[in-house]
Amino acid sequence: MVAAAVLGALLLPEQVSKVDSAREEISASTKEIERIGPERQKAYDELTRSKEDYDRNVDPVLLEPFTSEFAHLKFTSKLSTHELLMELKEDPLRLVNYDELEKLNLQQYLPDASGRENSDQTGRNDEQESEAADSAATRELLRQYALRFIELRDKDYVFTQVENEYSKYQMSVTINEEVVRVTSIFIFQINLLSLAMIFICTIVGYLTHPIAEKLIRRVTNIWKGMDFGPGQRSGPAAIGMFAGVVLATITLLMLFAVIPPGESFLDKGWFKLVIGTAMILIMGGIGAITGATYFGPREDPDEIDEFAEFRRNAAPKLLDTSVIIDGRIYEIAQTRFLDGYLVVTGSVLRELQTLADSADERKRIKGRSGLELVQKMQDDNRVDLRIFDDSQFDSQGNGVDDQLMIVCREMGAQVVTNDYNLNRVAAILNVKVLNINALANSVKTRHLPGDELVIKITDRGKQKGQGVGYLEDGTMVVIEDGGGYIGQNKLVRITSVSQTAQGRLLFARVDLASGDGDA
Repeated sequence: MVAAAVLGALLLPEQVSKVDSAREEISASTKEIERIGPERQKAYDELTRSKEDYDRNVDPVLLEPFTSEFAHLKFTSKLSTHELLMELKEDPLRLVNYDELEKLNLQQYLPDASGRENSDQTGRNDEQESEAADSAATRELLRQYALRFIELRDKDYVFTQVENEYSKYQMSVTINEEVVRVTSIFIFQINLLSLAMIFICTIVGYLTHPIAEKLIRRVTNIWKGMDFGPGQRSGPAAIGMFAGVVLATITLLMLFAVIPPGESFLDKGWFKLVIGTAMILIMGGIGAITGATYFGPREDPDEIDEFAEFRRNAAPKLLDTSVIIDGRIYEIAQTRFLDGYLVVTGSVLRELQTLADSADERKRIKGRSGLELVQKMQDDNRVDLRIFDDSQFDSQGNGVDDQLMIVCREMGAQVVTNDYNLNRVAAILNVKVLNINALANSVKTRHLPGDELVIKITDRGKQKGQGVGYLEDGTMVVIEDGGGYIGQNKLVRITSVSQTAQGRLLFARVDLASGDGDA
């Protein structure tokens, strides 16, 4: 099969290129034929009219002497047909050979002796010509006949030139059509040969597979008896590599045998070296991998892998609407603390779209920011985000949260949320929850009773004399005696820490801090 693929890859492009080139030549020649066609027809019509005029007005017996003299003049003058015709148009009587007329016994066109002498000395003595009126009339008639013959030859010359050019392009079309036909047959034969080789190799491989597998296993077992530890895979890998190299060598020999010597670059030494080296390396590598994978030692299914639990792929994390709108999931995902895929379901996207289209400005802002966050996470190569179409569960759930729970159970996924109610429902349904708020609380700086810190007292507390401030992470600090320091930064000492459902709450006093309490 490899040989068939290589054979097709090497020979087909050149043949296809030859067909394309021939078709381009056919197209160009056809256009020229279409262009020359009207000229050819016009030249043929003019030649026909000239011939009819000649036959109608010229004595047929003069065709032979005119033709003979024209050939004689062309031979002796060394002029081309076109050049000779141009000269004869100036002096048509050069075509008249009186000796030839006399041989043919055309007495009616022979002037008397004095007239012939005058005709032989044209232009010397106009007075003598006027005296021989009969001879002059005969010469004028011959001149008219000669002009018609010259015109006939001229039209024939023009038609011949056009016809030659027309025939040249017709011949080009015929030759290139034959090239296309023969090359197409050759391409078909290559494809047929490739299919036949693939079919034969498939049948042979199928029939010989049991025998080959037994032989390879027997040799491998012998080799494995001499291997230790990780080397147990080296034997099958070496055998597979050897088989791959042998197969590559046979393929190359078959390939190079069908390449005609001296044909383009296919018979070049450098080409054979590159192709041979590449194929041997590739086939050897494939053989080594195949041998090590399929004929190497296999794990005992009865053995318990105590570390399998640690190597399992992380469960996917499904994001709900609240955590997407919150936005912190993007920064957490960038840190790569979350393993596995982050998944956004179609129902969550539809809920974000509904919020983005809401008439309520606050909902609209939340929906749009959520959609923008999903787009950012998709574009960030540090975040492995997948979109999952959960439309198949539309009929099973009542609302987005219910459908999200169904998808989590079907997928074996975890849900990431900030929604307290969804957190409780997931716990009931035994779906693992990752709560961003819980994560944020867990990574806040731990302040213990007795710690001192500087804080800005911003508001009054609920109790008399209390002031309230906030740490950078948003933790509320209630200063028992801070009511008189609103708007000031004060050094305070933590007196107690309280954990609530909303987070941690710190209590402090100014008067217990070291120093005078100013900061």
